[in-house]
Amino acid sequence: MTKISIGGKLYSKNYELFEIFGKVYDFIEVLIEPDFNINALVDAVSLAKKPITIHCAHQHFGFNPGNTKKFQITKKLLDNAILAAEKFNSPTIIVHPGFEEDTISSQQLKNNTIEFFKNCFDKRLVIENCPYYKTFELTKYSLSTPKDFSDIKKAVPLKLALDFSHAISSANCQAKPPVSFIEEFIKLKPCLFHLSGIEMDSQKDSHNHLFLVKNKFEYLNLIKDIQNIPPITLETKYSSPIEYHQKDIEILRKLLNQEQKKI
Repeated sequence: MTKISIGGKLYSKNYELFEIFGKVYDFIEVLIEPDFNINALVDAVSLAKKPITIHCAHQHFGFNPGNTKKFQITKKLLDNAILAAEKFNSPTIIVHPGFEEDTISSQQLKNNTIEFFKNCFDKRLVIENCPYYKTFELTKYSLSTPKDFSDIKKAVPLKLALDFSHAISSANCQAKPPVSFIEEFIKLKPCLFHLSGIEMDSQKDSHNHLFLVKNKFEYLNLIKDIQNIPPITLETKYSSPIEYHQKDIEILRKLLNQEQKKI
């Protein structure tokens, strides 16, 4: 089995954390905030000395490809992410799907999302599954189920980033078995995974550390026999002590039958 690449996630203004993250992770996933400073980010990334994956600013910053009224702000946020991807030679730009802000049908929400990405397509785009309901709000996303991705993929050639926590919360909100739900997503051949600590019966997304939750992460058995497992971003609390991140990495490698990386 090829050695799995494990990354950590930071925001573009977490300058002081890049160097230490570079010492424990194989790559760093960076969310590009609207007011990011490209020169300051370049300096921080130079200290990490690790490959960079780009995550476009999401709904909390105004990104919503499912709302035609938000086209300009969504396009601007995506352009920022593309600029960063060019700067760091990143092969991946992760984006979130559209979510319901106005009273429209689920199909229209999905259609709007498809049209946005048709108009703004970039071969590096990877769309992430999101919770069945927006965190803390009863708001639907245009990609919460395996069928949603299949529908979008038929219309525009986006790749899939499978967020395990989002899938678990989505399954529970729909009274579906989480492991079977995840298995259906894996059949769609994700090119990247997001992993964090979450209880298996949770209906809310969580960015807890793996060792802080009661979960055996048995659903990872679904991927450990893949010949070349896609990169896995540990999407946990970035401000935690670095020892927490090291412990998560150790747990993940053991779960996937790999030895801990020497630090």
